[in-house]
Parts: sequence; structure tokens; C-alpha cells
Amino acid sequence: METINDAVSPQSNKSPRSSQVCCFTRVGVARLPQNVTLFEVESRSIKLAWMTPTDVKGILYGYRVILRVEGVCKVEVVYQCTDCVGAQTVLLKTCDVQKKVNISSVDAYSKVVTTIDGLFPYISYHVWIAAVNGNGDGEKNETLVMTDSEVPEIASSVITTVQSATVIKVKWTKPTVKPGNTTYKIKAYEVLGGTYTYVKDIIINGYDKETVDFTGLEEYWDYTFTVTASTIKGAATSLMTTAVKTNQAPPGKVTNFEIMTPANVFTTMQVSWAIPLLRERNSIIKEYTIKHNISGITIVETIPAESEMLQKFYYITPDRYYKVELSAVNILNQHGEKVHKIYFASSTSKAPLSDTGYSIGTVVGAAVGGILCSVLVLVLIFWLFWRHRINKNSKPSRTKHAREESKIGDQYEDIGMDSASSYQDFGEKDSPNIYDQIGRVNTVDKHYENMLP
Repeated sequence: METINDAVSPQSNKSPRSSQVCCFTRVGVARLPQNVTLFEVESRSIKLAWMTPTDVKGILYGYRVILRVEGVCKVEVVYQCTDCVGAQTVLLKTCDVQKKVNISSVDAYSKVVTTIDGLFPYISYHVWIAAVNGNGDGEKNETLVMTDSEVPEIASSVITTVQSATVIKVKWTKPTVKPGNTTYKIKAYEVLGGTYTYVKDIIINGYDKETVDFTGLEEYWDYTFTVTASTIKGAATSLMTTAVKTNQAPPGKVTNFEIMTPANVFTTMQVSWAIPLLRERNSIIKEYTIKHNISGITIVETIPAESEMLQKFYYITPDRYYKVELSAVNILNQHGEKVHKIYFASSTSKAPLSDTGYSIGTVVGAAVGGILCSVLVLVLIFWLFWRHRINKNSKPSRTKHAREESKIGDQYEDIGMDSASSYQDFGEKDSPNIYDQIGRVNTVDKHYENMLP
């Protein structure tokens, strides 16, 4: 009981000892750190500084810096004063990343400059800074800071899956760390003969995107892809994927489809065609289907695709119309686009026509005829010119010869008149020609000479 009576009660007039006052008196928490500054904010670290609080309110043990994201502690750094008088160890709290840094009393009671790393890019951090004394953490200085963006990591595990004849799905694994506001560009390249040719690309926004469907591709065609992740800081591109081929589809129409009568054999019709264009084959062509009415009824035939150019001959009756329909068939038995022609098998020559609608023979004949006509005109002009020159040079001699002929003719006329009576006297009736008359002129002249005295 004495012990109890001797105990100091709250109502006792006795003053407690100083040591007891010291032991039971609580010292308040430290005030806010002064002049907090954040600078050199990078994608993975920040640099900050602060000064001692205006009132530590006791012994300064050190400082605690906490970085929180959406209320969750991500990084905690304790700055332990190693030579502060009476300082005790500052205990760490629960946080994803925890560190301890030793500082001197000089820094602790003046200015602390430090760099906190191990952060992530493009993240908003709530930064708390508090001085720690015997009563725990002091008042907190809170600052919001966002780390910088960075060049993305290369998108990994890029794979492709063929969805149909015109669609390929591209998948990839996003970078392990969000580097910032991320954009993906997926490029498609067609592969032909070992050559890679850019075809098209798709751009999508959002770090979490990891798939895209490429549509509008060629049927049964080889493609490869790349994925490029980019931010405002730069870009990183994946390797090309292994080439994949889109699914088969019905073939396109055949090419060089022609119907004709070969070498004017009017009882034979030739049907010829070629494989569809490379980009329109859409599959592996195994055969062709020909539908016609040559025998008078509709018949469907199958022709194996043994070469890229084919032809088929039919015995026909001239002067009739024939309809032929043709299509390609792939190994999946998918029939391609149909083409047809109606052909009139004439019993007369069916020379091939030029682009203008005239036969080739007509065009060639007209050209040759035009050339020959031009040559004849030139020859005629030359001949007329030559004749004109000849006539001009021979005109004087022709005039002289004409005068002589005129004189002889007068003589012939006189002799002829006299001879007429002589012929009557001598009983001659015929005067066969002028040459006989000339002979007889000499005879008459002799006769008259004998009668002269």
C-alpha cells in the first residue's frame, strides 16, 4: 500500500522528476520540407531536391520519399542520416520497390539532391517527401510528375493466320513496358519470285492493341508482314514474318479466247484460249469446261489444263451459228468466271478482220493497189513528157515530108484521071492499088511517046 500511496497521482502537488517529464513528453512531427524541386524528368528516372523543414521538432532521423501510382506505393526511398546525433534507424514501409540511401548530417540539415530511378515511362507519379523524426513521418510535400516517353521495344512474336482468300490476321505481343502514346503500323508485302513488294499498311493507335485483320488481299497470293511500334521518341520495327498464302478462290476468266475456221476449211471450227492472268488465277487450275451446241444439243466437255495455251477442233456444218462457253476449274472444283462467244461458220472465205472491220487481205490489197496506181500514173506522166519532147524535135522533118507527099499526090491525081480513060480503052477494069497505077503510068507515057511525030 505504501508503494501505491507513494505513487505520484495526477492530483499530487509533488512535481515529477525532469527525467519523467522528458520521457512522457511527445515531440511533434516535422514540418514540410522546403523548396522541393523536380527536374531532369526522364522516362525511367527523376531528379529532385529539397531543403530541411523550418522546424524539425526533434532529432532528424532522415527523409522518406514515396512514389505512388493510383494510390499504390510503387517506389520508396529512405534517406538515413548516418551521423545525426541521436538519430535512429528509419524503417521501410510496404512498397513494390524499396531502397535505402545514407546521407550526412550536413546534407540532412541543409539540402538534399538525389536521383530516383527504376521508374517506368509515361507514368504519372504522386511524389511524397517527408522528414522523419522520433515521432515518425512529418508533413508530406506532394508533387505530381509524369515521366517522359521513350522509343518502344520491338513488338515480338509476330504471327499470321490466314482467314480466307482475301483476309490474313496479324498478331503480335506488345512491348513489355508502355513506352508512351503508342501507334502500330502493320505493313503488308507481296512475295513474287523472291521479290518483296510493299502493298498496303494499316495504322492503329493504342499500346494494348495486339491484332489486326488485313482485308482486300489477292486470292492465293503470298504475303509477309512487319509490325512497327512508335512514339514521339522514335520507332522500332519487327522482322518480316514467314510468307503465307491466302486461300484459293474461283478462277478468273480465261484469256485469248478465239473461234475461227482454220485455213478456210469450212467444215472445221477451232476454239483456242489461254490460262487466266496470273493475278486472276486465284488458285491451281486443273481443267477447263467447254459448253457448246455444235451437235445440235448442248454438250459440256472437260479439257485438262496441260499447258497455258490450249485449242480444240470441232467438225461443223457451215452456214450455221454456234455458241461456245468456256470457264476454268481449280483443284477445289470451283468454277471460274464464264466467257462465251457466238460464231457464224460461213461457207465462204472468212479472212481475219483488221481493227477497222475490213479483212486483212482487203487492207493489204488496197495498199498494194494504191502503190501500183501511183507507179502507173508516174509512168504515164513520164511517157507523155517523153512523147512531147520527141514530137517537138521531129516537127521540121515532118513538115518537109508532108510537102513532098502533097506534090506526089497531085501527080498521082493527074495520072489517075488520064489513066482512067486509057484503062477503058484497053478494056482494063480493075485498079488494085496505087502501086499498080504507078507502074502503069510509065507504060502510058511510053504509049504517048510512040504517037508523037
